Amino acid sequence: MTSSLKLDARDYYGNFYDPENFMDMKDGFEEYWQWPLDSCHGFFYIVKLRPGLLLAITDHRAVAPVELNFNDTCRSFLLSFTFSGRISVDLARKYSVTSDVFLDFTRSYLVYLPHSSGVAWYPAGSYFNITLVISPWFMRLFLQNENSSLAEAVDKAESHPDSALWQHQIMLTHLMKMRLHEIFSCPYSGSARHCFLESKSLELILLSTEQVENISHHCSCFARKQPDYIFAEKARDIVLTNMLNPPSLRELARSVGVNKGKLNKCFRDVYGASIFEYLRIQRLEKAKTLLLSGNRSVKEVSIEVGYTEPGNFSKEFKKYFGISPSAYLD
Repeated sequence: MTSSLKLDARDYYGNFYDPENFMDMKDGFEEYWQWPLDSCHGFFYIVKLRPGLLLAITDHRAVAPVELNFNDTCRSFLLSFTFSGRISVDLARKYSVTSDVFLDFTRSYLVYLPHSSGVAWYPAGSYFNITLVISPWFMRLFLQNENSSLAEAVDKAESHPDSALWQHQIMLTHLMKMRLHEIFSCPYSGSARHCFLESKSLELILLSTEQVENISHHCSCFARKQPDYIFAEKARDIVLTNMLNPPSLRELARSVGVNKGKLNKCFRDVYGASIFEYLRIQRLEKAKTLLLSGNRSVKEVSIEVGYTEPGNFSKEFKKYFGISPSAYLD
């Protein structure tokens, strides 16, 4: 078993350890940095888009597992989108709590972690992530529901920046995926590049905050009417268990004990997509994982995730991820 490389995060990230240092730079300031270690390849890119908003892109490829000790003071919200790989973070927070926090950045999150210390683990392999660093005052501009948990988190971040901790998982929609791929594949340079990245980043924040506030609103309803939430969970479990041969909406509604219309609405409220759009996304995400393993052809993967026609699979895959599935085999 390969032993982990143990380092202090400040030494590992250098000037990029605290992205908030770039908040005082002029708008449009950007910096690109490559890891100088033999044990890690890739790059880190950061750009200040406007006051209160940074964009950071991480392409991290570790030859061996990396274990980082950190002690952070970050008073910004982080909107984090992970494309591949994972970072596991064990937090020992610096304020009064009943237990530590463990975060697994394999998905997408909106988080506020004001002052924390702990250990972060990068397993060997690739980790690709796009993160927006958002000052609390700037996040407030996107609030539409003053009673949401996000609004409460922003209030705490502004009034007591060292005492508030908040996190919410974001479900990536097709539109979010498109905007993220546009950011990474930006075709422009100079001021045009800056305007392009800023517009896409602002849209991502808007889409994410709308989702969080909507889910927060519905969560308050679930406290009074919990069965609706249970219907959605049962339906999801059935669909994912029968991914290759999913039941019809009528059969699914009958299985969970509710009518079709109510099930569809409840599922969308909880997961941000219709049942079969959710299934399509899960199929494509599974297909991407299988392709990255390098052990199967595109045709084999398409059949394994439930597509009968490889051509239809390739078309759906390219529409969702922005590249053809064969690109993952190169």
